[in-house]
Amino acid sequence: MILVSGFKPFLKEKINPSELLVEKLKVKYQDLKTVVLPVEFDRAFVELQKQIEQVKPKFVIMFGQAGGRPNVCLEKIALNWNQTKSFDEANKKPEVGRIGDGELALMSTFPVDDCAEFLADRKLKVETSFSAGAFVCNNLYFKVLKNYPLIPSIFVHVPFLPEQGEVHHPKMDFEQMEKIASEIINFARSRC
Repeated sequence: MILVSGFKPFLKEKINPSELLVEKLKVKYQDLKTVVLPVEFDRAFVELQKQIEQVKPKFVIMFGQAGGRPNVCLEKIALNWNQTKSFDEANKKPEVGRIGDGELALMSTFPVDDCAEFLADRKLKVETSFSAGAFVCNNLYFKVLKNYPLIPSIFVHVPFLPEQGEVHHPKMDFEQMEKIASEIINFARSRC
């Protein structure tokens, strides 16, 4: 079983492409367990953790929106760090500093480079990123890697959709985004 998560809309956006992806993947693949998480520092991990404990997945694939990025990004590293100017959807902004004890960063336990090569072979353009930011996405990613080091887990950031953000922000159409997300799932399924 593969557990796939996305996020609800946040920061005044009406949609979140990661939520739309999770809804589409849930219909396309009957063997997935999916969950849409609140964009909240305190609740996102708690809700995903419940699913991990119930499902006992072979892989955890987390999707989130990164407005301003032109491509889908496979995140290799989660930082043990919170730092944001924005409040989350519960109107919370954590103090600048470490998320928890231990290392300052954790590497993904998912075969990120192999997945990037798999996608490139299918002529799908993605980037490998070394920063999942310092907002809720990274906070969730770090907690998953810290608490479940034996479950291969990855965070995948997706760009804005054409109807989102400012005119000058990079965008990607949903069909292309969904094709990439589906192939990431196919890659993980081939390893189950």
